[in-house]
Amino acid sequence: MIFRKKKIITLVVLIVAVFLGWFLFNIPFKFEKLSDRQQVSSQSPQADKQEPIAKQSLGKHESGRDKAESSQGNKLTAEDLAKLSPRQSKMYRGVLGTVHEIEFTGKVVDQYNDPVSGVTILYIGSTTYFGGGSGYNKTHTDENGIFKISDKEGSSLDFQEMEKKGYEIVLYGQGRLFYSFKKYPHSLVWSDYTAENPYIFKAWKISGEFDTSVELKKGSFGGVIMADGTRYGIDFLAPGRRKVKSGSDINKGQVIVQQIWEGGNATVPENRWRFIITAVDGGIKKVDSLYTGEAPNGGYQASIEFTQDDIDPQVNEGKLNTFFTYNNGRTYGRATWEISNVFKPGKSSFQVGFAINPSGERYLSTFESWVSQ
Repeated sequence: MIFRKKKIITLVVLIVAVFLGWFLFNIPFKFEKLSDRQQVSSQSPQADKQEPIAKQSLGKHESGRDKAESSQGNKLTAEDLAKLSPRQSKMYRGVLGTVHEIEFTGKVVDQYNDPVSGVTILYIGSTTYFGGGSGYNKTHTDENGIFKISDKEGSSLDFQEMEKKGYEIVLYGQGRLFYSFKKYPHSLVWSDYTAENPYIFKAWKISGEFDTSVELKKGSFGGVIMADGTRYGIDFLAPGRRKVKSGSDINKGQVIVQQIWEGGNATVPENRWRFIITAVDGGIKKVDSLYTGEAPNGGYQASIEFTQDDIDPQVNEGKLNTFFTYNNGRTYGRATWEISNVFKPGKSSFQVGFAINPSGERYLSTFESWVSQ
């Protein structure tokens, strides 16, 4: 019986997928037929030279820094949209999207707020999967760290990569996706950033003070912990799943974490929580900077707290950048935590990306994204 139900569900899914595929891929052809009817009825001597209202864009898409190129996609003007029936207009807007001209100004500065010239920038102007857009493009910053994007099209502007020798530029955590309109409450709109108000991208200028060739101990992992105050040891250097420890082993790592839920009673009616990170054999420091490429000399403390007030309420999770020391403060590391409480008050999940410099120097490189971009 269970097997028959699975077969029926699979068959239904396949039928729906085939129908949607036919529906999506036939929309451009419907627009072409509409355009043909308009051409015939116009009786204009130039009718045979007119272009269809919408073109199907199903060609090859090049990608990568060396293959960045501009490609035109489907586009309907306001005048064209007015000629469509309500049903056709809805299909166009919902499936192909509305393409807009992109006008955007950005600026790249380093950790000292000095402009960075000659940065190579790879970006995409796109709409939906069927809507085209300007595709992959490249540009560079000028002597003032400024770059401008114009004469490109799309409903979104997606920055893929920025690079320059001697600098580390991480787009994760910065504004890398811009829209033509306020798609979500926290969305960035490209028209807000002009020559008078450019969007600022942060770069990290690598110091010549440290030996950057040293091999850092780096990685990432996640876990789920009880939110009842239980203490868990985190050993970044332990193999496999043995990085999260409990019981008598909690002091064998570099830090200890615990989650405490408070609330749901007369004293604290709202459910609130605290995520506490404690250093085992050194100190820990919370920082707001995007880049954690160089550990500070001082300012470390025994423990830090990350509370419900520090998270993004839209997604119910937050990010926390930290430096830590261990081995009696002689070894430096960094850890970027993402804490989520989507399970329930009894549990919490976290993801952490880390780097440790075994040589004892403070150089730690910048944060590489271990989360899908």
